[in-house]
Amino acid sequence: MVSDSDRTNGENEKYSEEFFVKRIQELQSQIRDNLPSIDSAAKDSFADACRAVEACITAKNEAQTLVDKLHKANADKELIEKAEAAVKACQAAEESAGDTMVLTGQKIFESLDVLSSIDESSLLECTVLTQSTPKGLAKWVAEDRSTHEKLLDSFLGNVEWMKQMIIGGGASNGNYGPAIALHSRLLLQIASNDCLASPMRHKIALATALEHATPIEVFKDSSTIIDPVARCWHYIHAYENGALDEHFEKFSVWELRMVVDSNAKDEDLQWGRDFLKAYRPDEIHEDDFAMKYLVSMPKLLASSGSVGESMPTYLPHVFLGLAICQDGCWLSAART
Repeated sequence: MVSDSDRTNGENEKYSEEFFVKRIQELQSQIRDNLPSIDSAAKDSFADACRAVEACITAKNEAQTLVDKLHKANADKELIEKAEAAVKACQAAEESAGDTMVLTGQKIFESLDVLSSIDESSLLECTVLTQSTPKGLAKWVAEDRSTHEKLLDSFLGNVEWMKQMIIGGGASNGNYGPAIALHSRLLLQIASNDCLASPMRHKIALATALEHATPIEVFKDSSTIIDPVARCWHYIHAYENGALDEHFEKFSVWELRMVVDSNAKDEDLQWGRDFLKAYRPDEIHEDDFAMKYLVSMPKLLASSGSVGESMPTYLPHVFLGLAICQDGCWLSAART
């Protein structure tokens, strides 16, 4: 965590691009200095095992090349068998060397206690700043300095908040600034709501903040952006009203990002669920999970030049058969 004295060397420098560049360098230096040392003998053993695996792979490839040449030349059967035996021997040696490599590598990691030697907050902050990029984060702060500085202070000073975002996959395209602002807004709305703030509400809010940190355009309408706040509440209400798949609540934040990122309008998502229940209710209880949760985004069709004039400009058209449908993917997408 950065102290106020470290962060403020004159108001004009605070959270500038230069500040973030220096801060990343400081954090990287701190992390390197606190890395645990590796026993030299263990390191040499691991390196030797890696080289042995590489040598076995090279020998196996050379032996296989010889086998191919002998087959092509219609060589003597006994000679071919000897070459094939050499391939098998190399394969066995590779597997044995691989086992040794794993064991020697495990010994190194077992002797390390990385988490206790590195400050977690420094590692998290460095990750956030690096993914955001100094230029991108400084630009976001400058858009509303008084508000954004306070938000960033709060975020960088909260280890659990940073950890939640990083475990959730990080902000889309490294846009942590917009993700922080959106997440804060959603959390305030959830806290002020009369209903009990369930863990599921918080998961949906975090998934939405991370994924919509980069604006998502509406399907076939680049002039309109999906409203992330409305999207979050759309899925909260759908979940609490029992309108979603029974396994929805088991999704992780990262998995929920693949749900809330749809470029369909909220009313189209609702239409899709209603359509599925009315037209193919049997699909709702499909036992084959591979098909049940198959997701195919409309933008995949939009990138295809083979559809031509038949390309739909309105998502319900997809369900109505005006676009190519493969393996029931649109029915699968409708479940969420």
